[in-house]
Amino acid sequence: METRDEKGLWLKGVSGNPNGRPKSPWMPYGVRLSMWLEKPATEIKALISDTKKIEYLSCIDVACVKHVTKMMFGKEALKALEVALDRIEGKAVQRNELTGKDGRDIMTGMTDAQINAQLEAKVSMLERGRPPKQIENSVVVESADTEI
Repeated sequence: METRDEKGLWLKGVSGNPNGRPKSPWMPYGVRLSMWLEKPATEIKALISDTKKIEYLSCIDVACVKHVTKMMFGKEALKALEVALDRIEGKAVQRNELTGKDGRDIMTGMTDAQINAQLEAKVSMLERGRPPKQIENSVVVESADTEI
């Protein structure tokens, strides 16, 4: 099968690399970092003291070694450890539950119109000079002028 024309150019639909680009053994930073963290500290110390060995590492491995040495010898070792754990295990999810004073949901069973009426009433109270603490605890009934 012809792959090139008379000028030496590739014919349409013919690839110069039929198998595609070779797959590299790429790993996420967290996975690679955890591999470096499993190595003995003496091996890391020997590696950072010999610049010829570092020359043969990939850039991402050099970043991992630098990160590990910050955890071992750096001034901000705790921060470096926190970043490493975030990369390896993921950041902790912080959940906030919003409830009223009695533990029930805030404004349960209210329609959007009722919620808007409450907000408008409280805004008008602020505009009339009521302290925010008094407004926070008040529940507006029917109109903005009548409150409990």
